[in-house]
Amino acid sequence: MKHFEGHGDHWNALGFEDDEILGIIPESIEKGTLLRKYISELSDNSKISPILYPESNAVRICSLIVSRNNQNTAEAFYPVLEGVKNEIIIDEKFTWGNNLEGEIEASCRDKINLSFFAPFYKHNFSNMEKGEKVDIYLSGLAFSVEKAIMELEIEEGPLYEMALRDFIKDNPQKTKNDFPFVPVRMDGAVILFPTDTCALYEYRGIIHDLEHVTFLGKNIIKAKAPLVKDDDGYDVFANLYFFEGNAKDCDFKIGDEIQCVIWLTGYIN
Repeated sequence: MKHFEGHGDHWNALGFEDDEILGIIPESIEKGTLLRKYISELSDNSKISPILYPESNAVRICSLIVSRNNQNTAEAFYPVLEGVKNEIIIDEKFTWGNNLEGEIEASCRDKINLSFFAPFYKHNFSNMEKGEKVDIYLSGLAFSVEKAIMELEIEEGPLYEMALRDFIKDNPQKTKNDFPFVPVRMDGAVILFPTDTCALYEYRGIIHDLEHVTFLGKNIIKAKAPLVKDDDGYDVFANLYFFEGNAKDCDFKIGDEIQCVIWLTGYIN
């Protein structure tokens, strides 16, 4: 699995151009809130200090400041998203090349394996071992958001051949030309399909809750949706976030079914 160690596209999902976010960074450091409980010390006596801005919001920008030899350096900037609480078991940890950020591979309720970016990687996971169980707050940035396809038209394969045989049996005067496809309904389907990149998924699901939030002048949709559907209902949820302007011609509401690509993130509160 590949690890993409960058955040440019993530800001685009929130409606920002590259030159816009560069202009916000000084303000976010000056007016942001230092998360003292998330300060981490490294083996070389340097210190990582995360600063969040705005102070209270479902979507915030995190600036990672590294203090070393009386010098402060801004090392990373990324979105932090308010998540939904889920219980996971840690399977693997992957530290990025900057030795500050990282990703986690985890098991969730013995039903699904997840990989996600950890906004407070050093503080949350440095001292954790494989197999540890922990509550994680899951969220995702959504790209290429659109209304979900509700019906598939299957034109070949075993399902089509079986349906074609039944059709000809019931309609002996008809031919294959009269049966171009077999329809398959997708109503209520919840699909989380991994890509070849860690923390990045193709997704289809149902909006269970929806809220409109504002982040630095951008209108953002916050949609609570299930990542997993089992026989008894839904048991793994995340908040999905996307810029309203990126979901063209879509006026989403609770109960709508959507499909998109999501970058999954998770932190320990």
